[in-house]
Amino acid sequence: MSAEVIIIGWLAVCFVGLFAYSIGRRMGHKEGRSAALCEAPLRLRMDALEKGNCPICNSVSTHATWYNEREEVIR
Repeated sequence: MSAEVIIIGWLAVCFVGLFAYSIGRRMGHKEGRSAALCEAPLRLRMDALEKGNCPICNSVSTHATWYNEREEVIR
């Protein structure tokens, strides 16, 4: 085998690896974005219930939070 064939082979391997990496990265970004869109409302709700105020407008709730109610039941 000549050096040219070896170099072309390594370039082909690197190209295929880079192509597979870029496809996997794009698929991962799409899956991560869809998971974040599903989880964001739940996180906002959980923060609001635990802290007793709205994470968006920062208004304070006058009702007992879920976390406080749970502690009272446990005691």
